[in-house]
Amino acid sequence: MNNTRQLVESAFLAAITAVLVILSVYFPPLAIVVDFVTPIPIAVLVVRHSTKAGILAIGVAAILPLLTMADPISVFTVLFKTGPLGLVYGYFIKRNLKPTLTVAAGMVAGTLGTVITWGITFFLTKINPFAIGRNMEEAGKQVLEFYYKTGLIKPGTEQAKMLADTFAQMPKIAELLFPGAILISSLIFAYLTFILTKKLLSRLGYSYPDLPPFRFWRMPLWLLLVMAVGVLMFSGFPKYPVISRIGFNLMYITGFLFFISGLSITVFAFKNQILPPLWRTFLIVFGILYPPMAMWFILVLGISDTLFDFRKKWESGRVNDESNTTDRS
Repeated sequence: MNNTRQLVESAFLAAITAVLVILSVYFPPLAIVVDFVTPIPIAVLVVRHSTKAGILAIGVAAILPLLTMADPISVFTVLFKTGPLGLVYGYFIKRNLKPTLTVAAGMVAGTLGTVITWGITFFLTKINPFAIGRNMEEAGKQVLEFYYKTGLIKPGTEQAKMLADTFAQMPKIAELLFPGAILISSLIFAYLTFILTKKLLSRLGYSYPDLPPFRFWRMPLWLLLVMAVGVLMFSGFPKYPVISRIGFNLMYITGFLFFISGLSITVFAFKNQILPPLWRTFLIVFGILYPPMAMWFILVLGISDTLFDFRKKWESGRVNDESNTTDRS
């Protein structure tokens, strides 16, 4: 009876995965949303049965879309991106490991899946997915030509030169930050998929710990050391492009994480009314009027929170104030 139930559930969840893959391949606008959901049936299958059942479901999910004459590269792109993530989440959740460890493992699985997919794509089509600079450069030239034709900008003016310089620098920066962007996008993808997977498993009766609430997110001290190493590699080895590029990406990734940490401590301060109403209003207006400066401030705040743990200081200060008030009364 149990074997029959497992077989039926496996077939059903594999069919759902196959349908999601078909939707992602044939309806690209839906792919952004569908790809977040595709790992979930695989994760559920691993939690309820076994990793082997999840792997078999991925195989079935690959065969069914191919029978509809779907593009094989597109099918395997979706499955390599989402399949390992579903297996990892199912494995970690089934063993009740820490949620933060689960999401971190999901990010690694998503990144490896993406890199493998691009490697296969390059091997089969000779199209280098890392060479995005050329496409951006062509797009920049087309935008400039459009501005010239419509009369929005006159050729040879100072404004035209500044815009041309900006478009010339963008491809270089994009190629430089591309590895870091892959990791950051994989982290966001893993986090959102984890939230959806946990909600579905909760409805199915499975209990699994939540991630800490966003307002309590705080980056560890070792991440600050990684940022320092990145700064050293970027600024100390200008004659070694590979080392410099690795350092720049380390700065980019850790900077993003500390920015998230800064947003977290900001939400904590607002939610717990640490700041007076006038200051909160001022900060909101400042953020709207001067976004770059506000983002820099939030980044510094996130780094500072790792060093000084503002929540602990605020909570201890509040306890002292309450005890003093009690003593006076």
